[in-house]
Amino acid sequence: LIFDALRLADVFIPCKAAAIELLGTDEISKNIEKLQYRKGQIVAVTSGSHGCLIYDGEKVLDIPGFSVDVVETTGAGDAFHAGFVYGLLNSKMSLYDIGRFANACGAYCCTGIGARYNGNIEQINEILER
Repeated sequence: LIFDALRLADVFIPCKAAAIELLGTDEISKNIEKLQYRKGQIVAVTSGSHGCLIYDGEKVLDIPGFSVDVVETTGAGDAFHAGFVYGLLNSKMSLYDIGRFANACGAYCCTGIGARYNGNIEQINEILER
């Protein structure tokens, strides 16, 4: 049933653990194309402080994370997703820049307590400029 739903999605963003479970291997970068359930779908695998991998059907982008003073990680994945969607809706951003922006959103969320510790655009840009 989940695979039927994934075939309908334009973007699929599993965390590293989910990607490993779906692929049956921890070699995500070599197998990420198997997570694309239909042509044109974007796949982004989050990997915490290591950043993310993005596959657009042609190339794999390995986008490093940002080093921050971590207080708590609750909500970092949700913040990443929000940043990714923001980037997709911003037609001026490349896929690489979308990944960087989403990584920065996730990183910023880890610098405070609680899942709703999200930064404004200026705070996210500060992380991007490091």
